[in-house]
Amino acid sequence: MTAEVIDIKDFQSVRFFKTEVVCGWCGADTHGRVADRSEQVVCTSCEGVMLEINSGDYENVTTIIFSPEND
Repeated sequence: MTAEVIDIKDFQSVRFFKTEVVCGWCGADTHGRVADRSEQVVCTSCEGVMLEINSGDYENVTTIIFSPEND
């Protein structure tokens, strides 16, 4: 088994929710975050999984487009 090692500065994540929501795991207000190539939205406070999508379940069915907020 081999693994790809990435530089920490290449690891990117983005905010998921436009307004804060309450995390069901820890009760914190969070925007959630999604890491590059991840299928999970996690809490920014406790890292609990708030939403998980298996892309294989939606292949050729669902498209999600992220746009910068200032557009």
